[in-house]
Amino acid sequence: MKNKILYKVVTEKEIIFLGQNNFQKFSFQDLETGSANTEEKSKEITLQNYINNPQYNYIGFIVSFATEDNRIKGKIKINDVFFGKNFKNFSDETVIDCIEDEERFYEKKLEYFLETKSRKIIPDDYFIKLNEEFSVFLEKNNHLNTEDYIKSKTQKYNTIKERTSSINTLDEAIEFLIQDYGAEKISKIQDETILTQFRTERNHFGSNMYLRNLFFHGNQNENFKKAIREYGKISFASGGELGEGYLEDAFWRKLNNCEINSEIQQKLKEDYEEIELLTQNYCKSKGAENVNDLNEEDFDGLLKIYKNRNKGKEGSILRLQLQSYNIIDKDINDYIALENDNNDRDYYAIKYEKYAILAGVKDNDKKMYESLKQDYFQYHAINKKLGSFIHKIKEQHIINDL
Repeated sequence: MKNKILYKVVTEKEIIFLGQNNFQKFSFQDLETGSANTEEKSKEITLQNYINNPQYNYIGFIVSFATEDNRIKGKIKINDVFFGKNFKNFSDETVIDCIEDEERFYEKKLEYFLETKSRKIIPDDYFIKLNEEFSVFLEKNNHLNTEDYIKSKTQKYNTIKERTSSINTLDEAIEFLIQDYGAEKISKIQDETILTQFRTERNHFGSNMYLRNLFFHGNQNENFKKAIREYGKISFASGGELGEGYLEDAFWRKLNNCEINSEIQQKLKEDYEEIELLTQNYCKSKGAENVNDLNEEDFDGLLKIYKNRNKGKEGSILRLQLQSYNIIDKDINDYIALENDNNDRDYYAIKYEKYAILAGVKDNDKKMYESLKQDYFQYHAINKKLGSFIHKIKEQHIINDL
């Protein structure tokens, strides 16, 4: 039987029930009664019956859901919310948490799709399974804090550290990691799109922490440190605390056939030298020995100089960075245009247009991408609407109390 999309108006209490049940079932069994075939009809019901009724706290939520054989298929989605003039506040602010949690789910669903070449779609119970898996992990590994376990792990860690401390070059480090990670982890990294390399914050407490502990903490090997510093001069990545970001970048590029070619390397070296000279002259003009001696205002001034230095130019750092990932010229031009977009466009709209370019979204992916983006933007708009309305109410309360 073909799926049927229905719309229903529900209360705050029902939204909380939905949140407690992963937005997969209502508190009632009868799906047809009181449901409408169009969102417009649900809006009429909301405006006529809900926002003027104290029984519903002068608020109504429009939700939609797919049915098959009178069963809900997939997640129930919130489409909109309307307030009456007599609405004062939520009877239970848990409703806000429920909607924010759903926004995070749809954001994660969109970003996971964009971050994987295989275009993975997380299941509706993704966060529930994560929590269950973590609980199972804790139950199975309740020995993790025992003295014998810690001792064995420490011995193993020290053995590995002995090996990594003798590594002198970046290539040696990468070869070690390929063996250390194993086929499953390597395959996962190879499935990552270029977007993951532009969202470096995701690795700070993940793979980068592992690399930091494995290769950098306590490592006195000057040959390895020098190799990392030299790579840092031709890398677009953030080095992190000790240089682990450069190693992660080189490793990822090796696995994904995006190693920086000699032409770009030369341009970067020249640019690196120019920036060093620019920085030295700027610090001198401000009476500072180095960047660390600049006050907050002067440091912000230096950042602006960096940002505007080659903005949008043919040889800009951003253009070279995009070229280094083998992105085609048209996509590079589109990305730079978005980066320099000074119009009053929504920040999130621009953000995900850029993400789509970095993720390599093409014609066969666009339908799914647009659908996932619409789901996320819908919840983002609802949360924004709720936040704005609540802010107005609080402002009114302050005025009334004066």
